Amino acid sequence: MTEATGTVPESTREQAPRSLRGLLQALNLDTRLLGMVGALAVIWIGFQILSGLTGPKHDIFSGTFLTPVNLYNLAQQSVLSGSWLPAWSWSSCRATSTCRSARSSG
Repeated sequence: MTEATGTVPESTREQAPRSLRGLLQALNLDTRLLGMVGALAVIWIGFQILSGLTGPKHDIFSGTFLTPVNLYNLAQQSVLSGSWLPAWSWSSCRATSTCRSARSSG
């Protein structure tokens, strides 16, 4: 009898992504979403640095923007904005004639 060694033949093993694009496709990540998250991180880090420079210590590492309480408030504001903006844009689309003509023709 032969014993199973637990190795998988090369032909059945999935190929690892060899580039960043291959990795993003394998993870099914949207590059637009990553760009928006990166831009938000840059803005938040900028506010952290500016709040440190204008604070009493005048040090870029002593900012007060990225505190737990402020991050909680930012998360609440993001949820609120994410919930009312689609409804607002839908209602403004209904009020314009271009939206009505696109709906009636389609």
